[in-house]
Amino acid sequence: MRRRYHLAVYAAALAILPAHAEEEMPLPHFARAATPADASLNALAVGELRIDENNCLRHGDSVVIWHHDTTVERTDDGRIRLIDGFNGKAVYVGETIAMSGGHGTDILNWDGIGVAEPAPPDECTGSFWSGGPVNTAEETQEMLKAWEARTPVPSPPG
Repeated sequence: MRRRYHLAVYAAALAILPAHAEEEMPLPHFARAATPADASLNALAVGELRIDENNCLRHGDSVVIWHHDTTVERTDDGRIRLIDGFNGKAVYVGETIAMSGGHGTDILNWDGIGVAEPAPPDECTGSFWSGGPVNTAEETQEMLKAWEARTPVPSPPG
């Protein structure tokens, strides 16, 4: 009786697992600059590192053109990690991070943009961010707390 019960529980567990449970999702599409650089634009953007419905890696709503040496990988626990080519810091999809760089106009396709092969598919277009060094999620939270605690400097009269 006990053995039959265990088999029934096992069969029920298998029945509720999704059919794709063993399949691993592919790594997201992401753009890297075609040539290495040791400098970047210095505007600051804070946003969530996310994957959109087309499997495109985005920072907030923007597609990022990452440093030439940036890599993307899946960790042993299944998370997706980027290792920034500028400073070697690791950031993870789902985290809110800050990164320097600069905003660009909409990309309609990747022809002639100066990204390394393989270029992302044309579904990964829209406004873009020319990425600079990233801050980890912890560094970003510390920076935001310091910003909120700052003493504002009044504007000069006149």
